[in-house]
Amino acid sequence: MSDVVLFDPRGSFSSLDQDLIDRHKEYVLAAREFPLTSISRLVVLTGKTKQVGILYRDDALIIIGCNRHVWFQVFMNYRKTAVLREIDFLPQIITCSDPWASYLYARMSSIFRVKSNGTRRIPVQLQVHADFLAPKWSSTGLIPLAKSVLSRFAIKRADQIRCVSKSIAVDIVNRFNVTPSKVISIPVPLNVGAMKFPAGKELPLSIGFVGRIHFERGLKVFSEIATALTKIEPNLRVIIAGDGPERESFLKQLQTNIPISNIEFLGQLNLIQMEAVWGKIGILLSTAPTESYGRSTREALMHGIPVWGVPSRGISELIEEAGSVLVRELSVQVSTNNLEVTLRELLALQRDDGYYTEYLQRRKEIVNDIGSAWARLSKTCQ
Repeated sequence: MSDVVLFDPRGSFSSLDQDLIDRHKEYVLAAREFPLTSISRLVVLTGKTKQVGILYRDDALIIIGCNRHVWFQVFMNYRKTAVLREIDFLPQIITCSDPWASYLYARMSSIFRVKSNGTRRIPVQLQVHADFLAPKWSSTGLIPLAKSVLSRFAIKRADQIRCVSKSIAVDIVNRFNVTPSKVISIPVPLNVGAMKFPAGKELPLSIGFVGRIHFERGLKVFSEIATALTKIEPNLRVIIAGDGPERESFLKQLQTNIPISNIEFLGQLNLIQMEAVWGKIGILLSTAPTESYGRSTREALMHGIPVWGVPSRGISELIEEAGSVLVRELSVQVSTNNLEVTLRELLALQRDDGYYTEYLQRRKEIVNDIGSAWARLSKTCQ
């Protein structure tokens, strides 16, 4: 019996989000089904939490809150870390949720230096969720540039690289001369347990922004397009569901150019709360220029909502996946007349549950692929 250990210094798991918990438990159960694997649990070391120690525990998943003292122990000698001794921690593989902070913490840890079979270290899986290879990525500031540099370092040293986008996986193989068998493309499965297809076929007169309010999401472009669309259709509502560091400046920018009565800011919502919101959105506007795999865009399609997005890998792959009727590319240089034509065309569509039905069948395969990737990697150290 052994563990997959996931480094989460950014604290994504610290809030004990039920979606994250449910999905990762599914991955473990899928890995257990793989022949001859000894994987039994996922142990998450999470940061940015006031509570230290075991935050969540069952037979498949353990979430441990780490402060500086605990991280230091993990870095120096994890075997002397009391909370890890308490759970009979036996690391089999390391998985990094990103190729920068998560990989850096894993690399510094004493777990990374453990010899799995007396000859080599424990294998490392690197997850790539962001399109750090996009030209616009490293040009958006010093932090994205630093992330891009560290990602290149991590990629060359990982034993397995899981990309959420097929095109990013191909680029990594070609640009970094990585052995193709090390790179796999598996998206993030959506949590469909709480999803309900909205009643009614008509789409409401509204556009929506769903996600983290951060400059990487193309906030300026969203504001400009939303402003143009409300001038075309004065009754168009602008619905914002999310939160983030740029919330105040983003809302101020919207309210400067759009009547306040047209804007509905809902803040951060959980999956159950979002179910009521999807019924209010007529078109999901996606303006992130480096989108690799948009969860919110797929959730919109699951609710029969068309997606209108700026060119990115994520939008290109979504068009291949769902078709060019439900998903449209949005050019920021397009004329007002063309904006109006596309707006009218999309709002004239009726909700269709075709994507919803197809995805329900595909989701189980995605979960099994993630679990089997862990299991295959664990066998390299047996």
